[in-house]
Amino acid sequence: MKKNKTKWYLEITPEELWNKYVPNSVELFISYFNYDNPPVTDINKMCRIYSKEICNGLGKPYVEEQRQHFERLLKEYIHGYIEKIGGMINWNYTQKNRLTL
Repeated sequence: MKKNKTKWYLEITPEELWNKYVPNSVELFISYFNYDNPPVTDINKMCRIYSKEICNGLGKPYVEEQRQHFERLLKEYIHGYIEKIGGMINWNYTQKNRLTL
């Protein structure tokens, strides 16, 4: 079957997207947003913001469908990670004084 080059992003898994475009752990990713000014504490909003950053960083035009797909993949990865570690109570929250901004 011939691959659709215009919708290449539909074949990316959450893990592939995270490994390719997010240079941090889930904890650090969330911590950066929490210490933003103003703070962003909603994971869905974090994923919306970062999905746009990924698309803008690709250096070519993108469609909203692509950004929304990346947003879904980011949410899936983060929520999967949180579930894997047994919930937010078990995560290694990065303290503000340990951040490099």
